[in-house]
Amino acid sequence: MPATHTEASGNTYQWTVQGMDCPSCAGKIRGAVERLKGVSDVQVSVTCHRTFIQRLLESDQFSCQWARL
Repeated sequence: MPATHTEASGNTYQWTVQGMDCPSCAGKIRGAVERLKGVSDVQVSVTCHRTFIQRLLESDQFSCQWARL
């Protein structure tokens, strides 16, 4: 599922995830993001195809980790 970084505010990132259309997909994304070092909170919206992430890491490190998913 391709993801596009759409917005950032402070330590909160918003990603649009194409192809996420069921709760099972959302659960897999949430689980994978929760395992990333430095993530403090994850909210996934199937209806909006978006993932909201609170991070603790510097943005460069966080982006590199996200790209590996």
